[in-house]
Amino acid sequence: MSPVESSTQPGAQSTPAPLRAVLALTWLNSVTTASVTIGLPFIAKAAFGFDAKQNLLLGLVMGLGYIPGAMGVGPGLRRLADRLPWLSTRGALFGVLTALAIVGATPWIFRAQPWVIWPSVFLYNMISGALWPIVESYLSGGRRAHRLRVATATFNVTWASAGVAMAWGIAPLIDRGHALLALPIASVITLSSCLVLLAFPSEPPKHVHEEHPHPPVYEPLLRIFRFLLPSSYLLMYCMGPLLPSIIAKLQVPAGWATPLASTYLISRTLTFLLFGRWHGWHGRWRTPLWTGAALMAGFGLSVTAGTVPVLIGGLALFGVGLGGVYAAALYYAMEVGAAEVDAGGTHETLIGLGYTFGPLAGLAGIAAASGAGRPETASHVTVAIALGLTSIALAFGVNGLRKRLKR
Repeated sequence: MSPVESSTQPGAQSTPAPLRAVLALTWLNSVTTASVTIGLPFIAKAAFGFDAKQNLLLGLVMGLGYIPGAMGVGPGLRRLADRLPWLSTRGALFGVLTALAIVGATPWIFRAQPWVIWPSVFLYNMISGALWPIVESYLSGGRRAHRLRVATATFNVTWASAGVAMAWGIAPLIDRGHALLALPIASVITLSSCLVLLAFPSEPPKHVHEEHPHPPVYEPLLRIFRFLLPSSYLLMYCMGPLLPSIIAKLQVPAGWATPLASTYLISRTLTFLLFGRWHGWHGRWRTPLWTGAALMAGFGLSVTAGTVPVLIGGLALFGVGLGGVYAAALYYAMEVGAAEVDAGGTHETLIGLGYTFGPLAGLAGIAAASGAGRPETASHVTVAIALGLTSIALAFGVNGLRKRLKR
């Protein structure tokens, strides 16, 4: 009997996991995982002198690790349950957190060997890809309609605000030449978060089905946001590895690099707050239009910024688009799909695609500009390639949706 199937048996846990416990676990581990994703380019630049190309390659390695973790978490849990009947989903979550803490500290433990960061990041992101689908199953299991909306909105604000805390928290370490120390600190936080699991039920409850189903428009909106979501992460993880070099060119002091980069994390958090309180975006076709436009415009301004004010404006706009796309994609995924680990796995797999193709777009931009003998135009070429890939993905999504609606 798998962890997912067990919750359908008589006497199985039906009460949702305490929201405060889920949010506490989410915040603590969002601080730590953000250190090894969003914060890593800054850490690698400060500790090992990585340039834009090396950071993009590091981002590619992260993306390649994330996808199999997110795709395999549901089937993996079922195989483990078949072989180890005593293993609960909560027990598996404890194992995932312990593994994250060990792997996350490895680059610091072997800091005299810079090459260790490459396999460590791959393994870390693979494990991280398995973490969030499980957490999301506990978040949405047993909740529906208004309760689900409140839970997902609070969840979004929680993990997004943790990214802001991470960006400001590692700034003093970078400024004082101890950037790698952020990794073992993150591991200690991860291990401490295991105490929160005591408040979790052994299994996440099943998705609650209502007599009145969701509006029909939710399904096509889910499909279009499932194209927008990986597109948003493609742009985010194309821009992220480039930000340390972009900010350095603007002659910003090293200690202010990550606080400046946190501009889009702050605007993303504020957008999550807006979407949680204002429900006028539910079931509206204009939402994917304006969030997608903000995303692309903000990305273009940020990557090509020649001054700090332009960079701040671009990052702020980008965060608005990023927050709107993510909030809508997760909401429709939870409303239309089941709340089980597999549903979260699909959501996280789409994010993993963006993780991978974003750095590839950046590397292609650098290669094309260098091949043309004009490396100074790399940022503009990168923007063209990244936005081109995003437009192609959205075109496929819109065309497929049009054919479905026509049928």
